[in-house]
Amino acid sequence: RTTARTIEHGLRQLRGDLGVILPPNLGGIGLEQALHELLAPLAARGVTTELDVQPLDGAPAELAYRVAREAIRNAELHAGAASIAVSVTRDHTPAGRRARLSITDDGTGFVSAERDEAEHAGRRGLRIVDELVRDQGGELIVRSKVGAGTTVEATFPAG
Repeated sequence: RTTARTIEHGLRQLRGDLGVILPPNLGGIGLEQALHELLAPLAARGVTTELDVQPLDGAPAELAYRVAREAIRNAELHAGAASIAVSVTRDHTPAGRRARLSITDDGTGFVSAERDEAEHAGRRGLRIVDELVRDQGGELIVRSKVGAGTTVEATFPAG
């Protein structure tokens, strides 16, 4: 029984990790529609949602989707957010085109020790997307304050 529970726990963890890693086929529906579909179930439950997306294609769109999915999932499951805003913008910098993704919620927020505890408990979604963003030459910043919500912001090359 212990072994079966351990295997079941490992499989649940793996499924969750794969959900963070593998995006839908964005080429067919586009980033804005994919993000809308992530927010739609929350809006149907009364969460106020806001979506502002400048188009991204290819790998930058997939990366934006992965980060947004994790942040939205966390706001839904852990923060009890009443509102979630998602924005995707592009900038032209001397270093090239950059994308900026921002997901802000008004949920419970957290302190960094709680994030560390969550990782030790097997919830590694933010760590995974942080690594994905860094692997693409970007940066992920998570700002949170207890009682004041959380903002997850990613910047990365946009091609």
